[in-house]
Amino acid sequence: PEKLAEYKASFLGHFPNGKAFDHSDYLKQERAYKAELVDEFQNRFSKHFPNLPPADAELIALAEGLFRLFTQPLDSNGGNPQNLVGWRYSNFARLLDDEAKISFVRAVGALLDDSAALGARIQSFQSELRRLATQVGENVGAAMKRSVASFFLFLSDPAEYVFVKTREYKRSMNDLLGAHCLGAADEYEQILGFTKAVKQDLIEDGWQPQDLIDVQSFLWVHHMQKKPQASDHDRVVPIRVLRIDPDELGDAVA
Repeated sequence: PEKLAEYKASFLGHFPNGKAFDHSDYLKQERAYKAELVDEFQNRFSKHFPNLPPADAELIALAEGLFRLFTQPLDSNGGNPQNLVGWRYSNFARLLDDEAKISFVRAVGALLDDSAALGARIQSFQSELRRLATQVGENVGAAMKRSVASFFLFLSDPAEYVFVKTREYKRSMNDLLGAHCLGAADEYEQILGFTKAVKQDLIEDGWQPQDLIDVQSFLWVHHMQKKPQASDHDRVVPIRVLRIDPDELGDAVA
């Protein structure tokens, strides 16, 4: 489609000859820190899912390890933490008591258990996330629930699952499909289908995305270079000056 050609031009304008997603600047700016997060999860935590350890102390330690993924310094990000899930969305984690940590890690275990339907897993996880976060006084909107759920799904298997930034996907789906699905009961399944369709188009055009990290980054780069429009949010915010995630400006974009 013509609109997708604009996304391709944006990406190649930023990363010349980058169809293989191996441009050094792309790896440094977009892929490396996400891949480091995936490696950290796979090497340290994946063995515990979906069959969780039995002891409460082990569950608490596992929850605390998962929470550190939000804030730990990443070598490939200049010693800074990840910026996928912003601090407003992850702040609940530092406020949970031990009982709530156990509940949270069990919710993650159920989320990553692919013996159940994906939509049901996500809805159950997000309901538990809302319960736990509101108990400690945190605001829980659709964008926050979407962000945290997709974060752990993507870490578990970036070939199958994608991390969802609300504004990015709202704008990308509006651009390429004419409408977005955010707010639908099966929104994540639709987002996955959309992302995988973009991946297939890229492959057929000679691009070489390794997984859905590359596809999500491909979409993000296009919007990263565009000035936000008033229709995307109630007001235009200079996000590079403020250094905050647009998703965290409020759930008006959710």
